[in-house]
Amino acid sequence: MNKVIDQYISNVKKGLYNLVPSDNYLFDLRETLEEYIQQFPNSTYQDLTEQFGTPEDVADEYISCQKKDIPKELAKHRKNFRLFIILAISIIIFLICFVASLSQGRQAYYTDTITETEGEVISE
Repeated sequence: MNKVIDQYISNVKKGLYNLVPSDNYLFDLRETLEEYIQQFPNSTYQDLTEQFGTPEDVADEYISCQKKDIPKELAKHRKNFRLFIILAISIIIFLICFVASLSQGRQAYYTDTITETEGEVISE
């Protein structure tokens, strides 16, 4: 009977077209189908479609329910991405300023003092 469930789940998965995250949904659907098969051991693929609907209908219903949440998820990801970019740019600017201040502090000046005493040149 697992073949009947696998075929049904496979057809639902094809109907989802990877449009929405569906791993948890498919897992829950498999559990529901397995419970149904335990109650009715002689069930066929046709019995599953009569009880739960065609895989295409099941997939369409799930997609329509999930599409309501997709804009919220995209907005959340967009906001997180913007925060990441702002943080990355801030860190880069900070590092550039830090390196620039270090390099200015490391600049050295060489001064040469020449002292002349009674015809000799002494260099310090």
